[in-house]
Amino acid sequence: MTDHAPDFLNRRRFIRHTAAGMIGWLSVEHATAPAGAIAAAEDDVNTHNMLIAGKESAFVSHLPMFEGLDAAKTEFTSPHRYQFIAEASFTVDGKPVTKLYLDDRRKNPDVRIYTLGPSEQFVLTHLFPAGSSQPARRSFTAKVVRGHLEQGGKTVPGLGNVTVNVDRVIHARKFDPRAARPEALEYVLFGTPGDLLLAHAIMQPPDFDQVVGIAVKGTTLTAADLTGDVRLVFPDRKNAAAARVRESQTLKGLLRRTSQPGKDLPVDVQVTRQFYFEEGELLVPHTFDTTAEEKKGF
Repeated sequence: MTDHAPDFLNRRRFIRHTAAGMIGWLSVEHATAPAGAIAAAEDDVNTHNMLIAGKESAFVSHLPMFEGLDAAKTEFTSPHRYQFIAEASFTVDGKPVTKLYLDDRRKNPDVRIYTLGPSEQFVLTHLFPAGSSQPARRSFTAKVVRGHLEQGGKTVPGLGNVTVNVDRVIHARKFDPRAARPEALEYVLFGTPGDLLLAHAIMQPPDFDQVVGIAVKGTTLTAADLTGDVRLVFPDRKNAAAARVRESQTLKGLLRRTSQPGKDLPVDVQVTRQFYFEEGELLVPHTFDTTAEEKKGF
């Protein structure tokens, strides 16, 4: 057990949830509730640890879990049953300090994982309310950790008590046990034109969380190209952990925007670095032990 044991336990704590309805796939800039949807019961507050990625800007990705099913088998019961990715900035007493994180990552090139440990509990969906008159929550307090905060990571100097400002929600989706899993390997594309990132699109257990850096060959992506819900699909790969992308691979992919069906753009993708890979916590039942795929590394 590390010195971050309270966070470690709280994120994994089983909390009963009795929600009805679903959020579904969201490009949150255009999020609306389905017609006729029944208002969902709200989750209890919880600690929502996150991965931090990005060398030009800070991007946060919630560390999810499925846990079990409700009696009707229409809802996963974990309060962490969401994939959430956002662009964020950090402030202390109103002064911008995101550069401290970016500088620390630059000075520690061998460190792959940076994490965010909230110092307050909150309802995750308040960051991306859908179909509600409730305004989105735009900030929370946390510490920025070099390494994994649940595995002995160390707080970055000057970032032990920051305000995390959610500047732009990139992807927010509740896991639906009734949804069909894509057959082909699929990732959410985000980042900046000079720092492209992929996060595996998580759907159904057994599944996996993975964040990698990439370079796209043959086309230049602009900031406008990275707005909305943008995916990279690898049609020749099965959507399974064993078939995930790996460092130094060059792959044929399809750039897909959900707002432009039928207009996939073929691209060559080079995987430059893996920042995070987790399989065990996305199994049902979950395991905190290292899985066989995790042992294979990058």
